[in-house]
Parts: sequence; structure tokens; C-alpha cells
Amino acid sequence: MDGMLLVDKEKEKGADEMDLDTTRGDEEEKETSIWSAIIECEDSSADIYQPIRVSDAWVSETVEKPASAESDVLPMDSSPIDWQEPPPTFLSPESPSNGAMNIDSNAISLPKQPDARFVAKFEPAVIVPLPLALQIHESVGSPLLQESLLPTTYENLLFEDVDAGNPPLATPRTLEKTVSSYDPATDTFSHHKHKYTLFTQPQDFARAITSLPFAHPRQIIALLPTLRQWALTASILRRTFIPSPEPDIPDSKPNGQSSPPSSPKSKCKSFLTIDAELADFMSTPLPNSPSSSSASNPSSKIKDIQISLTTTPVPRMVLHFPNWRRTE
Repeated sequence: MDGMLLVDKEKEKGADEMDLDTTRGDEEEKETSIWSAIIECEDSSADIYQPIRVSDAWVSETVEKPASAESDVLPMDSSPIDWQEPPPTFLSPESPSNGAMNIDSNAISLPKQPDARFVAKFEPAVIVPLPLALQIHESVGSPLLQESLLPTTYENLLFEDVDAGNPPLATPRTLEKTVSSYDPATDTFSHHKHKYTLFTQPQDFARAITSLPFAHPRQIIALLPTLRQWALTASILRRTFIPSPEPDIPDSKPNGQSSPPSSPKSKCKSFLTIDAELADFMSTPLPNSPSSSSASNPSSKIKDIQISLTTTPVPRMVLHFPNWRRTE
């Protein structure tokens, strides 16, 4: 969640950009979307929640605190930004938004604070464990209602769109993918089959944070490290366990230049010497040898990657490789 960027995805694309493969591009954009926080205002009674303040005095003129002012502060208050408290904003009595229906025409109209509040809307939603969600909402003065809490787990919320219409998984989540790697020493690519398995222990309840009201920007700034942490966790798990089209097998050269096809003449070994033919024959594996069967059947070389996920008190992933062997 790099800085909670505010972006317009339609304007972000250049006007002269060519969409050669719109389907592939849409899928990649969906899985590599930018995590953003859109700052807006919404209706809210000034008597219930602290209303908006229209000001440019949220921070001091120096922006950052002097170094000496940070020596005795608590770690939780060690933000380098020199935050300020701007004065409240009042609407004039003639303002239409200060109550369009005034039954008592003889009543004296007094300045009133606006019935609006700041809100940060997250796209996409940030999924966090339920205890953390309660703490986050408490920190901005907007506690969650008990009736709004649902018994949904972190994994179910994270893959809600993928599992839609499917019965709940009775076994750990698994997915097989083809992974390509490049060896600069030989200037060649190699391809491997990986089988990922996810174990979530325990199945903690969670909540998707779609929006947060706030009265001061420092409330959202203070939450950014935590929100980034869970956004990164979600990105890693979704990229790993959401099926994607199998990648095209790249050429032996990394620059994508395909080597010219061999001509029938080049395949003929009549020009080889006896010693060269013997060396070529001895280097070819037998039809029933393990190396030959592995090359013709990539699934026999599937490598398991088991991921154990814990969500409290912080996200933690432990990787286990049960059938990997070190090769010299």
C-alpha cells in the first residue's frame, strides 16, 4: 500500500497506449491493483461525530518536529510530523446546509458546525483479524456494532470472490502452478511444477475494512503501517492461490528471440565422426531411465510448498518444503 496512492485508473492509462491483449491485461491489473485510500466527505451529524474542519493548519509551517522535541516522547507518538489542531469550522446562519427546515422562524440562528465528516474508503478492502479491526475502529472513534460482526474467517474473506458458489473447502487449499526460472550462467530457462498448500492455524475470525471515518489526518497516517502489512499479506496469498493462465513456455534465450528451426540436414549425423556419434549416443538417456521419464512427464517433478499461516498477533507465514532435495 505504497503511500495509499490516490489514483484514477482510467486516466492512468496513456491515450496512445495499445491494448494488444486486453484479456490478459485486465487479469494482470486485477491481481496487481494498487491499494488506495480515497478521501471523501459523508453526511454525519455534528452532534454524534466530530465534523470536518476546513483548514490548511493540520501541520506546522516546519512540517517536521525538531530533533530535540522527539527525545522524550513515547514510541507510539514518535511521528516526525508536527501535527496541529486547526480551529473548528462553522457555517454561517444563512447557509442552506445549516438546516433547510426551520419551523420556528423567530428563533435566533447561530453558527453551526457542518453535518459532515471525513472518511477514507479503501480499494480494495483490507482484510484484518477481528480483534485488530475492533482496535482500528476504536482508534478513530467509530466502534463496530455487535450486530455487524459476522463469523467469517480470514481465509474465507480473502478468497470470497474465488470460492463464490462453491462449497466450503473440507481440506487445505491447494493449487498447482508452473514456475519458470532463468539461469544466467547457461542463458537458458527451466520450468518447474509447484504445488502450494495453505494451512491456516487457527481459523480466526476476520473483517474486511472498506472505509474508516476520521477527524484528523494523523489517525489514518498512524494506521498506514498496519494496513500496508495486511495488504502485502493478502497480495502474496492471492497471487499464490488464485489460478491464473499457464504462462507460455519461453524460448531458450531470455530476450524472446526464437532460434531458427533446425533443418533436416542439421539433424542428420552423417557429417559426425565416429567418436562424435559415440559421444552423442552415450549422452542420450535411455527411454526408461529416470531422467528421461522426468523430462517427458513434468508432473513427476512436482515440488511441494506448504504454507502455514497465523494471523494473530501479526501475520506470519512459515514455509515447509517436504520433498525438496539439494542437488549439487
